[in-house]
Amino acid sequence: GRAAEGLEWAEQSLTGFEQLAAGEDLTLLTPLLELVEASMATGDAARARRYAVRIESIAATDRPPATRASVLLIVADAQMAEGRYDAAAATLAEARTLLEGAGAGSAAQRTLLFRLARLEDLRGNVEKSRGLYRQILEGAAPGARGSRERAVALNNLAFAEVTAGNVEGAARLMEESIDAVPLRATGDGSRHDTLGLIRLRQGRAEEARELLEVARRTIGPAERSAVLEHLQEALEAL
Repeated sequence: GRAAEGLEWAEQSLTGFEQLAAGEDLTLLTPLLELVEASMATGDAARARRYAVRIESIAATDRPPATRASVLLIVADAQMAEGRYDAAAATLAEARTLLEGAGAGSAAQRTLLFRLARLEDLRGNVEKSRGLYRQILEGAAPGARGSRERAVALNNLAFAEVTAGNVEGAARLMEESIDAVPLRATGDGSRHDTLGLIRLRQGRAEEARELLEVARRTIGPAERSAVLEHLQEALEAL
């Protein structure tokens, strides 16, 4: 299936990075994280743990505080993918302390806030995640980077709202997200999923199906199972 194909692709990607990297280099973190997510998507928790251990090993190396904080964010991503939410909370707390001690700028702080909000999403703490996404929106800087941050935060807040049953509020937030950065055919699976779910809740099943088909093709392994559930619901509603 697609999950197995994603795992195979991620393993090939890691092999390529290993050929370029000298030892346990920082460049291996992203392909290792993709392997954790892809392994969990196939139900292979033991394999995911092996790759997560490699991420933790890289993180154990002494580095400047700001660099270590960035590495810890990847560690937390892997822990969230594994469902180890308490461990992820502790890792993010350590990252926050390092960033504050290093006098990190607002962009680094917002990157941390995104992780904290995602953790609350995964834990089902909708009110906490809403507050964090609003905090991100208040601090989003002008310019292309700020527009992308704003679009992502609005999308995530819209998803929280539609999940909580506030469909029209979610639709307004999603319109703002698309105004900030138009939907792309690739690399935008999460926003296609959110908009598809909104259309489904509005009773527009065919539009939902089309959007969710795009999301299925482009979403990362960590979110694919949720997209497939939404797509199945849309197909049943036709």
